[in-house]
Amino acid sequence: MCAGVALVSIVQAASASDAEVVMVQGKVEVRDQASGLWRDAVAKQGLRVGDSVRTGDSSQMAILVKDKTQVRLNQLSTFRIKEAGDAEGGTSLELT
Repeated sequence: MCAGVALVSIVQAASASDAEVVMVQGKVEVRDQASGLWRDAVAKQGLRVGDSVRTGDSSQMAILVKDKTQVRLNQLSTFRIKEAGDAEGGTSLELT
């Protein structure tokens, strides 16, 4: 995946954790919507609607959305969870 912003739309209501960071390699950060601060990401970290993640140079990560969609991001990418649903919901990705 090239650098850009990915917006995930998953068409049902959100729960406590809408996605999870499942792999981190290199410089990967998470910005939670509440604080707006970027912090280092760690594997098994929960993500919620409105949270963003980004990868640095020579870095990559993987996110598992609760509907079992897996998203992999390579270096210099930004991803934001726009909406989230459960296993019955569909997943839509938008790169800009």
